[in-house]
Amino acid sequence: MIIIIQGPPACGKTRNAERLRRHFGCQRIVDGWSARGHGSDKYRRTEPATLYGRPNPAAALSGPVRSGDLVLTTDTPDAIFGAKSLQGQSFSVLSFEAAMAALGGQG
Repeated sequence: MIIIIQGPPACGKTRNAERLRRHFGCQRIVDGWSARGHGSDKYRRTEPATLYGRPNPAAALSGPVRSGDLVLTTDTPDAIFGAKSLQGQSFSVLSFEAAMAALGGQG
């Protein structure tokens, strides 16, 4: 299953990504994903795999999202549910607020 955390820019998704990844049992973090993609509707990342400037082996380097990923996005739920790259995949969408509530509200 893919876990998608949706929220506005600068709300704390990236800051809490590692905690969210562990809580939801995800293998990789895909930060900045867009349902619209870049022509191929697949996520691409060119910068090194880091979170807040620190190396993070769980951060995704490139490629489409896959089962076991924690996906962070600013896209609306409507855009996420319409994403071609998610068709046929099992995924759950949570607002950032709901994800933080699952962690006990600590952010």
